[in-house]
Amino acid sequence: MTILTQKENIMRVFDGEIPEWVPVSRDASQLCFGPSCMTGWNKRDENKKGDHAFDLFGVEYEISDPRIGPMPAPNVFKITDITKWGDQFPVKSFPDLGAVDWDAMARKDTAEWDRENKYSRVGIGGSGSGTTYMWMATLLGHEGAMIAMLTEPEAWDELLDELTKFQEEQIRLIANHFKPDSIVISDDCAFNKSLFMSPETYRGRIKPFHRRLAKAILDNGCTPEIHCCGKADAIADDFAEIGIRCWNPAQVFNDLEGVKARNGNKLILEGAWDSNGAAGIRGADEETVRSAVRSAIDRCAPGGGYIFSISGMTAVYDVGEEHFGWIFDEAVRYGANFYR
Repeated sequence: MTILTQKENIMRVFDGEIPEWVPVSRDASQLCFGPSCMTGWNKRDENKKGDHAFDLFGVEYEISDPRIGPMPAPNVFKITDITKWGDQFPVKSFPDLGAVDWDAMARKDTAEWDRENKYSRVGIGGSGSGTTYMWMATLLGHEGAMIAMLTEPEAWDELLDELTKFQEEQIRLIANHFKPDSIVISDDCAFNKSLFMSPETYRGRIKPFHRRLAKAILDNGCTPEIHCCGKADAIADDFAEIGIRCWNPAQVFNDLEGVKARNGNKLILEGAWDSNGAAGIRGADEETVRSAVRSAIDRCAPGGGYIFSISGMTAVYDVGEEHFGWIFDEAVRYGANFYR
């Protein structure tokens, strides 16, 4: 029997083949998010109550729960009128990517990487942790972003064109200096009931910019992936169509069977762990947790095109180390013989 490394096994999934075992993301891959120059907080305001910080684009954040991370300060918007974005958020104020020592940063951010045995990923974000829609929601607030995309489409596209140019250059620099296998677009476009916007609005106002990011990733020799929480199955086919190879966390309330039936292994599903169900709650018994792992694998792994992972929200729920132990022990144990 062939003895594969974790990387070789997960690469079979990315190559559209059946792996030897169900890959577990935590064991088979390594992720650097940012990179660090894009997620650092460069200024703190000691005159405000609580922990406030500003990112490299001047967006203000409150840091109230370290498990969740920095969140944009309520009712403090970088842009209040998208038709005046050039004055309120001028391109000349964007960080200078050329001023960064990318080699030094790549060495720092990837110091613990095992490139031989693990699949490497770099996640990209803009202000905060998102690209495209989430970046606009950070700059204008969710309500402001939703109104702007419908009422001022020309200004919306103008601003997103500049933000996307910035990230296309960021992608080029990441690919050249970090040399990852994949680059992950981070853009939550949904919550657990539906998209934030109609599929038609997504296709008109957001998809063209996702397409550009995916193309930039491919053109620079890396594989495009997307992190999109929520019920986004209505646009999963769009992800596949623009060249995105993997979607996480592919949460359980999506029609994952339908997505897989329509796309086969063209769009890898990563996730399917029920973080919102009984198994994701602190105090869940061992069999409930292990059963949920088996259900995720049974649902998505047949025929390949699947990587097991948990939603980040499981960590927020503070379920405890024993709970995590059951999850990953069962994923490894059950997934080991799934394709045999």
